Amino acid sequence: MRVFVTGPGRCGTVTFAEACKAGITNYTALHESHAGMNPPWEFPDDHIEVDPRLTWHVPKLIKKYPEARWVILDRNRDAVIWSWHKRGTTMTAWRRLSTYDAGNALMGAQHYVEFVYELLDALIPEEKRLWLTTPVCEDEARTFWKLAGAQGDFARFATTLSRIHNPTR
Repeated sequence: MRVFVTGPGRCGTVTFAEACKAGITNYTALHESHAGMNPPWEFPDDHIEVDPRLTWHVPKLIKKYPEARWVILDRNRDAVIWSWHKRGTTMTAWRRLSTYDAGNALMGAQHYVEFVYELLDALIPEEKRLWLTTPVCEDEARTFWKLAGAQGDFARFATTLSRIHNPTR
């Protein structure tokens, strides 16, 4: 089985990938392993891929890997919006592609974050997805562990998950 973990970015993907690598022994786990590569992407069995870019390929990935489970990382929306707002270049491109005034960076970031979460909710079947609020509490970590059929050191997974690995600068 494959597990795809995504969100709008700036939502804990690095932390989640590090926790999977630290505690899960029956899966490989990588963060943005296909960054800079054009699709179609291949993912091995027993793999956890953590990448916001997966959002743009959900329909193809669901078709190619129908058994896959999806995790959507849902960090405090205002924090994600502010973090994206501070990373101007990505948001400049988004504002130009969306209907928002290119001069209103904060509104563009808000639109982007809301759009990604709405898109993921609409595209991924409910029975195949798990929403996790970041930072992930122990109960939610256990829910993920069961969903993935993870094996290894749960305590190490949960401890690593409780640390921030890529803080907003």
